[in-house]
Amino acid sequence: MTPSDRDERTLKPGDIVAGRYRLQELIGEGAAALVFRATDEALGRDVAVKVLRAPLATSAAAADRFRAEGRAAAIVAHPNVAAVFDVAPDGESPAIVMEFVDGEDLASMLRRVGPLVPRRAAAVAAQVARGLAAAHVRGIIHRDVSSRNILINREGRAQIA
Repeated sequence: MTPSDRDERTLKPGDIVAGRYRLQELIGEGAAALVFRATDEALGRDVAVKVLRAPLATSAAAADRFRAEGRAAAIVAHPNVAAVFDVAPDGESPAIVMEFVDGEDLASMLRRVGPLVPRRAAAVAAQVARGLAAAHVRGIIHRDVSSRNILINREGRAQIA
């Protein structure tokens, strides 16, 4: 099986993606991609690996768009944006390697604690706005801002994924 033949049915903890990222556990999923917590074997740090779902992963056009998204996002450096570290090269399973944000997404937080008090809601909104502004300055439009793509780290800082 070639790397481009792999999809979410075959990816499992222990697998290596892009030659150095060992998958640990599935931590999120959306319509187009799955996100795994992984270990960067070269640097010994936790990362998040976003992999394109099948059948999108087998479409050259979709894989190219996915990689282009990762390369574009990598130019944004801001505390309220999850950093992109790497993009799997052509010929491998489409994957974007990002900063692992130790926390939870805003949707999960809201289900767990209910509505945020106004001061906290305003703080999260302001942090998200700052992250989006940093992306917009670089010509990047997120296209999928939602409570599932806003991560709240253990210190309470919001980061857009």
